[in-house]
Amino acid sequence: MKNYTKEGQKLPLFGIGPILNYGVALMSLIAILLSGNVFESGIVDGAAAWIFRASGAVLIVSGFLLWYIGALKSGMEDHIENNRLKTDGIYARVRNPMYSGVWSFVTGITFMWHNAWHLLLIPIAWIIFTIVLKNTEEKWLLALYGEEYAKYKIRVNRLIPIKRIFKRSLKYSFILWLCRLVKLQRVMELPPEKAKKLFAKKYKGVVVPKLSDDEVDITTASCFGSTVVWYRHKERRNRVCMYLIGGGMLKYPSPGQVKEVLKLSKETDIDYVLPFYPLVHTGNTLTDVYEMVYELYKDLLRSYEADNIYFLGGSSGANLALGMISYINDRKEGLPMPGRVYAGSPGSLLISDEERRKADQLDKTDVIMSQKATLSVWEGMTGGKKVADYMESLQLGDYTGLKDVYLSFGADEVFTAAADTIRSRLEEYGVHVTMEIEEGLYHAYAPMPFVDDAMPGYERMKEYIRRS
Repeated sequence: MKNYTKEGQKLPLFGIGPILNYGVALMSLIAILLSGNVFESGIVDGAAAWIFRASGAVLIVSGFLLWYIGALKSGMEDHIENNRLKTDGIYARVRNPMYSGVWSFVTGITFMWHNAWHLLLIPIAWIIFTIVLKNTEEKWLLALYGEEYAKYKIRVNRLIPIKRIFKRSLKYSFILWLCRLVKLQRVMELPPEKAKKLFAKKYKGVVVPKLSDDEVDITTASCFGSTVVWYRHKERRNRVCMYLIGGGMLKYPSPGQVKEVLKLSKETDIDYVLPFYPLVHTGNTLTDVYEMVYELYKDLLRSYEADNIYFLGGSSGANLALGMISYINDRKEGLPMPGRVYAGSPGSLLISDEERRKADQLDKTDVIMSQKATLSVWEGMTGGKKVADYMESLQLGDYTGLKDVYLSFGADEVFTAAADTIRSRLEEYGVHVTMEIEEGLYHAYAPMPFVDDAMPGYERMKEYIRRS
């Protein structure tokens, strides 16, 4: 049977399966062959040997049934040929029943040699399956099905066919535990001068990794004394997105973020520009950042229609993305507004008792930011100087002329305290607002999807930018 059997089929019928399954089977065969000499010390006898054999028999039978149902009785072939995601039947229990079946089957066969060393094959095979699948088929499926597959990944395990007990993934749960252990909130609450010194020690200047791509030209330029990285498709696009990173104006985009924007440019099929805007520990303040981004926006208007220019930012970058709208109006130079703004967890100083009451509760669930941390970061960004009200509090902005905004917040983060007020202010100016507040998720989860739990939000962010 051919790997591609139908015109228009997007995924290979067998995926990475033959290579992966044969590899795991070969590893198990080698372990069996070495069982009587190299691993002879692990051989058990008596009742223990019978337990191994009985467990092996159960694993062989269950493994064969998993593979048989997943491969031959689920209708998976039809779904692959017609580019439909399979999520029912056995695939509602486990995402990869065929791989689970092979894993169980070959493990059961090795157990027949009743050698305790063979128990190590279980985690070793799991690691191999996990690494290979995450870097091949799961990337293909996410690219093809987007948010649908991202949500499916959260609901259903990769290889173990049991219902998930916990709402959060193990990786996310561990990260949350680690953040609490190191008291990350306390780190973010450092006085501005200490934070500046900390980041100044790590400062390496502008670092742009060498990138090349068949579809996108990556170049650097200067704007108002700052470096910007351009991502222009070789086949001209008429839309562009300005990506404004967070970090409280304390750090430049990392090499990883520079690479991530290239990925975004390709997946959303539009041009991007990534500014390395002025940093506060190099003698600049927030107003310098606004001025630089304003000049960059004017540059964009020389090459793109205003409706085809988008702002995308997370955290302090999201505050900047929305604050720029008020700044454009404040400058009164008659510049048209960008077509849309995506703001992920925009930070904003609170303006009402109701917001502060909400923030008091969210201080207990946010593992990154707090009200105290927000004030400390803000003081560092402004140099302790008074700035325009709309820069401090997005709830006081002038959004005249703006058409469309997408807001995203994690339900556990302190910035969510101002979410409803920001949305109401935007809507007062006739802006169409889409807002999501995702249960259990962290600060700026969509622009920074460190865990699978955040991937649906990341896919929605991409779709918002991608749609024409």
